[in-house]
Amino acid sequence: MSKIKYIILGIISSFTNSLPISYNAHIKIYDNIFNTKIFNDQYLTSFLNISLIIAILIINYKELINFSKKILKKQKIKKKHHFLKILTISSFISIFFIPFNKCPSNIKLIAIFYLLTSIILLFSNNKKGNRKITDLNLKDSFIIGLFNITSIIPTISPLCSNIFICSKRKIDKSLSFIYSTLCYIPILLINSIKGITFLLNNQTYILDYSISLIISTFLSIYFLNYLKKLYYSNKMYKLSFYCIFLTIFLLIWFR
Repeated sequence: MSKIKYIILGIISSFTNSLPISYNAHIKIYDNIFNTKIFNDQYLTSFLNISLIIAILIINYKELINFSKKILKKQKIKKKHHFLKILTISSFISIFFIPFNKCPSNIKLIAIFYLLTSIILLFSNNKKGNRKITDLNLKDSFIIGLFNITSIIPTISPLCSNIFICSKRKIDKSLSFIYSTLCYIPILLINSIKGITFLLNNQTYILDYSISLIISTFLSIYFLNYLKKLYYSNKMYKLSFYCIFLTIFLLIWFR
């Protein structure tokens, strides 16, 4: 049963974190439906953030290589248009909201939160985004970073917030997706510390955690690519419908 548990958690993590529709909320829902705490493993939840970091780096590897080449070749980039600086500011601001992201145990409250998430996802389409890297400024970075205050709502991840606000800032689709995912990395790193520390002090779990990590990484790459496809084709409403379905299901099941 132990190995099956870690396989299932790896699958749930990749599906819910990559799309993004909240891993913790799904675990809470499962716990309440089946009246069990078998999948309530905070250390593994923390550790599996690493899989999404790896997936984000793999998905964006071409863009990261091109940007690194420009830095190595010392190509001139105007300071006020320095992509790395703007990205760093957005990421740093968003980190402040991490402590407030707690998942409530009240299922009906989670259902309402999923309804709010569905609205954000529904309006995350980017049909008119045409701003490039050189068009970004410090104002953009502050707005994108501050909008992560919405991640206080437990069913809304910083990735979801970033995709929405980048779209509203009319940033080019490709750049919006890259920016949104890269901004997520510092948050994922901080969230993974507890899991990494636990594994270092409890090495008997290395095999189990490795199984979950491998499964979650491969599936995260698939689901991130799927999210990218939905975003590029303006079909984020599909994720919105999923959240609405969850809202209706939870309100009926726990009425």
